Amino acid sequence: ILDNLSGWENTGGGAQVVGLSQLANAMTPTAIGSAANVLYTMLSESFALQMHQTYDKIGRQLKNTHIQQYLSLMADASGVYPTHETEEDGHVTNAQSLHYPALAKESPYAFWITPFGDLFHQSTQGAMPSSTNQVVGTLLGFDARPSKEGVVGGGLSYAFNYVHYTQGLGHARINQEAAFVYGSWNGNFAYINSAIWGGGYQIHSVRHNILTATGHLTGYLFFPHIEGGMIRSFTESKQTLYYIEPFGMLDWPNNWQNHYREQGPLALSVPHHYASLLRSEAGLRFYEVFTLSWGKLFLIEKASYINYAPFHMGNATVSFISSTLPFSVAIGNTHVQNVGGVELHCMLIPQQNRTSVYGSFDFQGEFGPYFQSYFASIEVGKNF
Repeated sequence: ILDNLSGWENTGGGAQVVGLSQLANAMTPTAIGSAANVLYTMLSESFALQMHQTYDKIGRQLKNTHIQQYLSLMADASGVYPTHETEEDGHVTNAQSLHYPALAKESPYAFWITPFGDLFHQSTQGAMPSSTNQVVGTLLGFDARPSKEGVVGGGLSYAFNYVHYTQGLGHARINQEAAFVYGSWNGNFAYINSAIWGGGYQIHSVRHNILTATGHLTGYLFFPHIEGGMIRSFTESKQTLYYIEPFGMLDWPNNWQNHYREQGPLALSVPHHYASLLRSEAGLRFYEVFTLSWGKLFLIEKASYINYAPFHMGNATVSFISSTLPFSVAIGNTHVQNVGGVELHCMLIPQQNRTSVYGSFDFQGEFGPYFQSYFASIEVGKNF
């Protein structure tokens, strides 16, 4: 239709041209949103790993706190201040049992699994229609401690994302697999966490523009993450410890989507393209550690500012398979977004030895005028 409209304009069929033009516009898509969806799915997986890495720096602080308490008690009793070698004394290291951070030589490894879910909604901006993403997935990881300050590890992840576009424009199902490696350095006053992800995805899309077309597409992902900050205790007692942590982090998921051809009436030919999303976050975390008769209760709250900056999310040039006329469609939201972030985390550790199983729950929310995210995860692990 589009190829032949210009030839009909001077044939006296003006009304027919207008009608056909309106029909052509209705059948021509303005956006295909797969690029942004896989990037946000990758961020959901990263949230789960970030929370896992958080435990180590608190464990380091707990160790220092208990060491100082132990040394002070010994000095009061004997008049002689013990040397720092008592850090590995059983009375000191047994005083805390937080995950792998407090591990001594007899327990330098840990296995853990983290199921997670994320619900995020993007309102209409520019040519991109509003969409809702429902993400579920799992991370499986292994930790090792090469030194008192460091933890390294790796693992595998899988995520499924169901994407629904409003106005009856269609939906998509995304299967995403990745491998990751990570490391943490935790000093007495500062810490650095980092991770690198790599993987791929498969998408089955259903697009409605009067008629229905389906697409099967694949692509590859690369995703570096880095976080740093300072953590200090501001109130402590025998039963309760409080910490505050100013922090900042950067996440940069990258997507290389392969060329694909849809099937069905008005099917599109979509070239390969690259897109990325830079997520910057800065804020404060607050930690409370309560020693109870049955074990330890570990709480974390966060308040932060988050910026999303998209790159190469402009228009892609596509064409109908049966036509030679190219046109542009949006592949993602090109607007920079500023949102607020909150978090609540709870970890339970039974009062056993350092090889006990631990469990935790985490909720994170992000809220802005056009974007909202609701993330939750559960982690279960065992030290050995």
